[in-house]
Amino acid sequence: MSYILQFYKAVSVLSIDVAVGAIAGALFFSKIFEVQISFYGLITLGLSVWCIYTLDHLVDAFKTKSEASSERHRFHQQHFRKLLIALIFCLLFNVLFITSIQKAVFNWGIVLLVIVAFYLFCHQQLKFFKEILVALIYTLGIMLPSISLTTIDINEQAGFLILMYFLTALINLILFSWLGIKQDQTDQHISLMNYLNESSIKYLLAILFSIQCVLTLFQVLNSTPFATALILLFLMNLILYSIYLFKEYFIQYNRYRYIGDGIFFLPFMYWLI
Repeated sequence: MSYILQFYKAVSVLSIDVAVGAIAGALFFSKIFEVQISFYGLITLGLSVWCIYTLDHLVDAFKTKSEASSERHRFHQQHFRKLLIALIFCLLFNVLFITSIQKAVFNWGIVLLVIVAFYLFCHQQLKFFKEILVALIYTLGIMLPSISLTTIDINEQAGFLILMYFLTALINLILFSWLGIKQDQTDQHISLMNYLNESSIKYLLAILFSIQCVLTLFQVLNSTPFATALILLFLMNLILYSIYLFKEYFIQYNRYRYIGDGIFFLPFMYWLI
């Protein structure tokens, strides 16, 4: 069991779990919008997410002059050159894969790339909008293949699922900012906690969890055709809520990070059903 935990720890430090979670999300929406995403489309998405996260971590590691307090940034400091080379190779491979994806996906991908570039250049000045923009980019990224290719109308029920997925990603990021505040302050990284105190963060999370419950109840009462997808999203939020309630336990050994990112594997279940 310890070998499995060590393996997943390495996967998490390298942000591979985030890339796999993005692919799971893309497959989740492909089933909702009745779209078949190509192999190249999925690989391009996974590589793009990994490149964005790795570049972000490398920039933070480079700016941190002393030894980083977080394991993730410390790893990127220690292996900066190797990870930079891996990043360059992944970008080159991604360029090759991009030429094989559908034109509609490519066109929308260019628009998303502009938004990502804006975030990477300006994220230090975004203040409390940083988490919102990251959650928005993540949600748009995993939806992009399906929205670009679908021939069905995006109805109210599907729109609520999109909103819930975005809020789930946002809750995840706010939780991480809250529970990782000591490391961020030590390394002088900008997060939501730089602008809100702990009480405000707790109120904000409580409001977001409440919104998710209301959205879930509303769809149940209106007999949503996406009942299974709704249950899965509710389960993801229930796990995040457990982290919120028992933060003292989950903050130990960075459990919150492994489990909080791990919930984005769950959409694979909906795709397989």
